[in-house]
Amino acid sequence: MDHKQAVELQVAVPMFAAMLLVLGYQSLVSLPHWKSVATRATASRVLTMHSLIAANTRGADGLTFEVRPGERFGLHVDVPADPAYRAYLLRLVHPTGDSEDLGSVSYEEAQRTINVDVNAGDGGSYQLVVSGIPSPESDPAKATLLATMKFSVEFIK
Repeated sequence: MDHKQAVELQVAVPMFAAMLLVLGYQSLVSLPHWKSVATRATASRVLTMHSLIAANTRGADGLTFEVRPGERFGLHVDVPADPAYRAYLLRLVHPTGDSEDLGSVSYEEAQRTINVDVNAGDGGSYQLVVSGIPSPESDPAKATLLATMKFSVEFIK
């Protein structure tokens, strides 16, 4: 072995060892960290569900649900189905008095518990108003009020 090969070997061995250390660090520390960050960022959140099935439609007080600020939550709702109505309109009344249409369900869908997706912008008292219409093509302004389900939202700190 001549002098040139000895110098190359003295440089190559430490470089190879340094490269193995970097690869080992990435494999054991960096990559698992970034994988867990990516998993948390892309993980779907489960929608928190609350039930309005036991909500009293006439009482002053309703149920109180605790939710995280800015997060959507779901409500299990039993629509009071009546054969006189072929469709039911759902409307959410916010504490500010503003209302939001949540869509409609058919008579057939109203036969079972439905799930409604809600975004509570403010804490306070809400109302889920259910109205019936004779057909899906009927004028929503002429809908008959069937139920008002009251509930309150409190934010988890």
